[in-house]
Amino acid sequence: MAIKLLENIGIENTGVGASALNNLITGNKSGIVGNYLNECAFTTTGNTIIIDKGLLIICGRQVEIDSIYSITLSSLPSEDVRYQIVIELIKEESGEVTASIFARKPSTLIQENLLKDGFVYQFELGRVTHKTTGQVTEVLRTADILYGQS
Repeated sequence: MAIKLLENIGIENTGVGASALNNLITGNKSGIVGNYLNECAFTTTGNTIIIDKGLLIICGRQVEIDSIYSITLSSLPSEDVRYQIVIELIKEESGEVTASIFARKPSTLIQENLLKDGFVYQFELGRVTHKTTGQVTEVLRTADILYGQS
């Protein structure tokens, strides 16, 4: 399993209560948890974007990438194209939240409050450029790194 929500897998403090606590701890910020695994480091090879292991807190939810995750851009663009790498959380009617990662042309993020009546929360992890040569370049991780306060 490459992406998992820790609140969905039987962690002691689960669901909405854990999300509210995570929001309190992070000051309502979403981002990558610093000093944990490889902090979702970005690399590329050819036309493939590689996201390394890490833990994120997104809208209060703990999202762990527990193995390397790859996104392959299949088409050869006729002009350079900038892509936004997005992690999307979807809350089902049952209250369970699922996560997915994808690349798209930059657009406005949907950021509904999942702790209340929202069903979709999108978080930008970074941006890349797909060159006419087929190579993915200009890798930029845009997500904040969250470190504990002392």
